Amino acid sequence: MRNDANRLIQVFDYFVFPSIFEGLGMVLIESQASGLPCFASDQIPRETKLTSLISYTSLQESPKKWAEKILQYDVTRDRQNISQQACESIRKKGYDISCESGKLLQMYQK
Repeated sequence: MRNDANRLIQVFDYFVFPSIFEGLGMVLIESQASGLPCFASDQIPRETKLTSLISYTSLQESPKKWAEKILQYDVTRDRQNISQQACESIRKKGYDISCESGKLLQMYQK
């Protein structure tokens, strides 16, 4: 198992997730935080949509349709700025370990 997934994600242009079944799909949240446009199957829980960087497509659609959607996305955008905005959005929605661990600690101390 690798512990440098964040570094690997940085070299991607897109993240494609055509899963038939998935729980929450933390990798989609991590990919959004990295500023990656994410293309997921419509079988993925909508709770993964924490930014505007993710779209869902039916697995019944053809591979050509998936490719067309992906290629419409402009990858020349300012990835660092997009990532910063995405991280802020994700934090506001409760995915911040420092904030959430403090809340958990308070619960256990009661």
